[in-house]
Amino acid sequence: MQRELFKPRELAVKPTTKNGPRLWFRRLVIWGEPDAKPIQDIEFGPGLNIIWSPDPADRSARDDGEAPPGPGHGAGKTLVCRLLRYCLGEPHFASDVLRSKISSAFKDGRVGVELIVDGAEWVVVRSIGVFGHDVVLEGGTLEAAVSSNTAPTGIAPLIDMLVERFLTADVAALVTKSREGEEETEAQRRAWLFAIAWLTRDQECHFGKATEWRAAASESGSPARRLSVGDANNVVRALLGAITPREHRLEAEVEKLGRRREDEGRGIERRRWLIEQSLKRILRAVELEGKPLPEGDLLGQFLRNAARVRVAQVAVVDAKGELASVDDLEAKYESERKEVERLEAELSSAETKRSTAEAVAKQIASETPGLTASLDEAEIPTCPVCEVPIDRVLAEGCKLSHKLPDVESLRQRQEKNQRDLRDKKAEQAAAEEALKRLGPQLKAATTRRDKAWADLRAARRQRDARTEVWYAARRIGDDVGDLEKLLTENAEAEKTLADIDTTLKQRREAAGAERDQHGQVFARLGQHFDPLVRRLLGPKSEATGRVQHDGNGLNLVVEYGGERSTPAINLVKVLAFDLATLCRSIEGATKLPPLLIHDSPRSSDLGLSIYHELFHVVRELEKAGSGPQFQYIVTTTSRPPDDLVGDKRVRLKLNGSPAEARLLRRDL
Repeated sequence: MQRELFKPRELAVKPTTKNGPRLWFRRLVIWGEPDAKPIQDIEFGPGLNIIWSPDPADRSARDDGEAPPGPGHGAGKTLVCRLLRYCLGEPHFASDVLRSKISSAFKDGRVGVELIVDGAEWVVVRSIGVFGHDVVLEGGTLEAAVSSNTAPTGIAPLIDMLVERFLTADVAALVTKSREGEEETEAQRRAWLFAIAWLTRDQECHFGKATEWRAAASESGSPARRLSVGDANNVVRALLGAITPREHRLEAEVEKLGRRREDEGRGIERRRWLIEQSLKRILRAVELEGKPLPEGDLLGQFLRNAARVRVAQVAVVDAKGELASVDDLEAKYESERKEVERLEAELSSAETKRSTAEAVAKQIASETPGLTASLDEAEIPTCPVCEVPIDRVLAEGCKLSHKLPDVESLRQRQEKNQRDLRDKKAEQAAAEEALKRLGPQLKAATTRRDKAWADLRAARRQRDARTEVWYAARRIGDDVGDLEKLLTENAEAEKTLADIDTTLKQRREAAGAERDQHGQVFARLGQHFDPLVRRLLGPKSEATGRVQHDGNGLNLVVEYGGERSTPAINLVKVLAFDLATLCRSIEGATKLPPLLIHDSPRSSDLGLSIYHELFHVVRELEKAGSGPQFQYIVTTTSRPPDDLVGDKRVRLKLNGSPAEARLLRRDL
């Protein structure tokens, strides 16, 4: 019904200026070294600018007079885009590997652009070699800026000027969050890099998402490479003028409150678990498991009373009772142990005495026969001449023997030998008697000692068990105190969480109200997005498009026989979104310059009819105003529409081979 009653909206753009684009590239020059002839000198103009590297299979009859081109890839289209944004302040102009190859080939290479900003001429020269040398001049010429005699200025003056002209300090503060210890100017320069990222998407992103501008693999050094979805949405809103400092502050508060709420929630859940475990332990200790319990403040007092009852049940009333008897048993055991040690010592001594006496008695007994023989021989001597026993008197009288044995001495030795033998026999007998007596005594003492030890161990176990139960009962009171503390802390945390929820709701509502006030920004953006979608998909497609933004972020919708979200349709969404933003920039409604650089936007199996319509739409935008009020630079391998193949808008044609046909005119 609506399609029948209302005519679809047509694309209409109302420029706010007649002086041309506020920012556009007029010239790109590449030098192998300063003061040398340029490798490339490319002129650009307002409106559509095409960098084309023809595909050999994409030819028509109009190309018969030309030599077949080399491969359409590897010619340097992407490098052109990267060099342009490098001259706008991006840190790197290629991947690490390619930069290394280029700097090796052109050790003092330079790239420069003539840039028109609000009608004023600026020249920028940056190093692509191993020697850093960046120059920014207002007015002047590229030839002067690239001269070895020109002192470097760094790229910061250009970025600061562009921030002041387009973003302003307030908008830059909305675009990016200041880092700790970072100066305000550095944050503003990072904000400009976000703007560049949107205006000059990486080819590696394949135009898949509206807020995905830089691929990490591109190694561009841009802060947009790892930008979160939420931060990217804030960048879009800030650059579109769809967010105010108050809303930005409210959203920061919402984010902070959200993190605090998560922390409080985790703390509450942890304390609830601790409370549950503590309560189980206390109830088990006071033997109240499974019993009904009071709630609220009564629970603590109830558990304290139960703890006191438990302590009374296991307390020791009589100091001389069960626990005190352990001391008596220890004294008894010690006495029995010493008695065993005494008997063992006596037994060992008696055994030693018996063994010694027996050994000495045997030795004495072994000497007795010799002494008896010696005495007998001394009493009846034998003649040394005839070896016949003689009478002592005769011997003394005849003086035949002048030396006779000392009989008295031998007799004394024999008597002593006999006395010693009797004494040792007596000692041996006494020791054996002691052994017979001490053995049973030691056995009985050992039995008494072992029993005393067993009694002492049993008493100690009983005392320890009783003491442990008593102390455990006493600890219940401490556990109840800890439980009450946890309950109090959790109650306060739950109150805090409720307050946070209330405040969070208020801040979200306030932020939502602010967001609703800026809803017309996206509505007006949608007034360009809808006809652009329809133009790209074809007038017969009856497609419609709209731009939505809510608390969940930016959402691009294309209705095409139902809501569509294929890779090719998503690419159309991104192209239409960028072009709609370009239209709003032409109308002076954004914080972005009316500039777009699209590197090979035909991907995701995009139909050639849609792709060619992109060029037609851009050409139509050139007619808005007294002349093109924007600049759109696009690189392509696919053939442009026939009416543009020989047009001046094709600023540069490149080929993958031979080497001279590439951007840098050599192999790397």
